[in-house]
Amino acid sequence: MSYIQEKFLGEYPEYDGRGIIIAILDTGVDPTLPGLQIKMDKHDRENLACQMDFLKAIEKMEDKGPVVDCLVWNDGKTWKVCKNYLDKIIQTITCCSMNSLVFLDEATYTFHIEPSGNLLEICMASGSHGSHVANIAAAYFPDEPKKNGLAPGAQIISLSIGDNRIDSMETGTALTRAMNLCSEMKVDVVNMSFGEGTHLPNKGRIIEELKRLVEKHNVTFVTSAGNNGPALTTVGAPGGTTTGVLGIGAFLTPEMADPLYGVFNQVDGNLYPWSSRGPW
Repeated sequence: MSYIQEKFLGEYPEYDGRGIIIAILDTGVDPTLPGLQIKMDKHDRENLACQMDFLKAIEKMEDKGPVVDCLVWNDGKTWKVCKNYLDKIIQTITCCSMNSLVFLDEATYTFHIEPSGNLLEICMASGSHGSHVANIAAAYFPDEPKKNGLAPGAQIISLSIGDNRIDSMETGTALTRAMNLCSEMKVDVVNMSFGEGTHLPNKGRIIEELKRLVEKHNVTFVTSAGNNGPALTTVGAPGGTTTGVLGIGAFLTPEMADPLYGVFNQVDGNLYPWSSRGPW
């Protein structure tokens, strides 16, 4: 937390992001990390009971590797999934809830079931970058407020667009699905660090979906300008080539210079040399 942010929240404590939903379009967010852990809710006791049942039964389990049996059904209201060892443990998890696979190196995962019920997806983070971004945006440390993110009261939604099969790069299908979910879940802010060069600025299917979010659903879309500096005209898409988005470069403030780099003398703020520059 910077001095400016601390001063602002001191004067306006309710302007901390509460009531705001931020979608992180990235490699996925690990909600079990410090600062991102879910708050207590009505399901915690039920989850704890399931965990106790799991611990009692785990000694009888035979580890056959990363194989998960899943059964999907509809209870008349929503789609549900029952996972693994159906004859010993019945643990129901509603769509989009979070749990952790202790026998798979503590990997955090979530279930997503298509409305038709014909497709069950087990979603996991494809890298650590999304969690890093989420912490900057909305980490909350009640006992150490200096570690808080910019909007510690905001809710984070993790939408993984990075595919491990192509080195965590995004795909057009993933972006389209993520933006559709943003409109369905009434997201207020989208943060996307992904981007690349383009031959045609401000055009294409993804740009059309992005503009629909911004113009029709009043979403604030924040994205990276790129990391291809210091030359001019190095901004990427959509951050530096699309109307209606906020393209953000990497800026070094005088307050950051000392703690990050040991620069004791006062220096002027400036862009990092690797941060992309405009114009397009």
